[in-house]
Amino acid sequence: MYCIAKVPKDRNLAYEVVRAFLDVYAFERGWQALKGWEEEFKDLHGRLMEDVFPTVSPESVNALLRRRRFVILQGPPGTGKTRLAEVVRKNFFDSNGMTVQFHPAVAYEDFIVGLAPEPREGSLKFAVRKGWLLQAAECSKNAPCLLVVDEINRADLGKVLG
Repeated sequence: MYCIAKVPKDRNLAYEVVRAFLDVYAFERGWQALKGWEEEFKDLHGRLMEDVFPTVSPESVNALLRRRRFVILQGPPGTGKTRLAEVVRKNFFDSNGMTVQFHPAVAYEDFIVGLAPEPREGSLKFAVRKGWLLQAAECSKNAPCLLVVDEINRADLGKVLG
């Protein structure tokens, strides 16, 4: 564990910093806190986790989207990233938009534009088919639209984006 702490000159503050440092070290090593100090340790650890891993709300994601035009939600499987994106689309975009899930077979033709077979009576013709990105762009002409790309890390982005 690599860490650094600036110990203040004030004796009481220095005591708090060193104690917090040792509490974090003990937590990382898997040591149990003494019963008399367990609540204080849980409080310190909880505050530290809030600073390191802030809680993300639909409102904060929407505000970031309005400011940056894109947001990447990351985290372990099963932590609610897709559900959060759906809540944002429902609450702030009036459900206007779409969700697409990337996988290894997704290509440029799926995401941007490609040719798709159009069976006709006794013949086969190929027509230009808009991909998900162009569909979302078209959808956004009337009202703000949210395109949610789920599992973006599963696709070969060089193949998808060209």
